[in-house]
Amino acid sequence: MKSLADTEFAGGRQPDARAYLSYAEALCSAYSTRFAGMGHGGSPATPSCTTHLSVIDGAGNMVALTNTLLAYFGSKVVLPETGVVMNNAVMWFDPQPGGPNSIAPGVRPLTNMCPLVATRDGQGWFAAGASGGRHILAAVAQLASFLIDNGLDLETAIHLPRVDVTEPDAVVCDVRLPDEVVLEISERFAVSSARAGVYPVNFASPNAVMRATTSGDFVGATYPYSPWSGVISADK
Repeated sequence: MKSLADTEFAGGRQPDARAYLSYAEALCSAYSTRFAGMGHGGSPATPSCTTHLSVIDGAGNMVALTNTLLAYFGSKVVLPETGVVMNNAVMWFDPQPGGPNSIAPGVRPLTNMCPLVATRDGQGWFAAGASGGRHILAAVAQLASFLIDNGLDLETAIHLPRVDVTEPDAVVCDVRLPDEVVLEISERFAVSSARAGVYPVNFASPNAVMRATTSGDFVGATYPYSPWSGVISADK
């Protein structure tokens, strides 16, 4: 299977069919490795209660922070002393004994969160992350490639349609992707199509902040299909 690192990307242009096939190959390979050596950890259909913040201050310091209760309202138990809602992260474990992600005392479960901070020339370049359970990895990986490999601006990159992978041999294509992209991927993998929207959550909801490459301005963007997301600028 071709490595994503071996793909030639067109700088300054949107990814073509071969680029999207490379995304699909890399993500399917990653999930194959995950299932074989890292365990499972939850169902991709489980509704999530995850938020991600990407923040940049006036000095250019960046933070990517993902927080989750897992399922909607987590365990649905509120600590009476603090009002904090407890998560239900035990579902991240493999209930079967003897596996790499099996539940056991004092161990940490496999997780889907993928906060990312990228640097360039010794400075923070962009910070990104997403909510959306198993859909998160595919979203963050492609957004990072759009910015790094294709050299796109943040607004263009956040609006681009993506592929999604939550199983080793199946790829979900955003219905906005061109026919040639879907055809290219379908020659290698089983392919289905889905529409980006509020519900059901077919694709993760990324957001990011960035130091613009040309102007040096600080910019931010959120996934346009997340009505609860927002970008806030504060002069303080």
